[in-house]
Amino acid sequence: MFTKGLTPWSFILILLLGGYLLPAAAEEKTTGHYYREGDVDVFIPCGSDNAFWIQGEKSVLQPLQNALSKLNDAHPDSPRPLYVEITGHFEDNANSEGMAADYDGLYRIESVLANRADSPATCPVLVEND
Repeated sequence: MFTKGLTPWSFILILLLGGYLLPAAAEEKTTGHYYREGDVDVFIPCGSDNAFWIQGEKSVLQPLQNALSKLNDAHPDSPRPLYVEITGHFEDNANSEGMAADYDGLYRIESVLANRADSPATCPVLVEND
């Protein structure tokens, strides 16, 4: 069953080490708009109308929340999103219930590369029709 010279314990060790060395999901750089809906952090990627619930470490999310709050304090009559460049990965909401099911998926944020109030022309802010 095992290759000559490879004991069962060696095989198990290789499997265990391989699991630690391989990332669970590939991180990628993504750009888009960051919103807050109540206590929920939301991300809409550039070129998409899909909204993703964001989850991540408080040390990553708190500076985004602060920057968005500061931006919207300056524009209380017309809340605006924050343009962001972030790394992380997308997950689907196949098994989600409650509020999570209201979104197109989950974006697990790892880091914020940049954020700013204005969006480039290549990433316009989506406007909801009332």
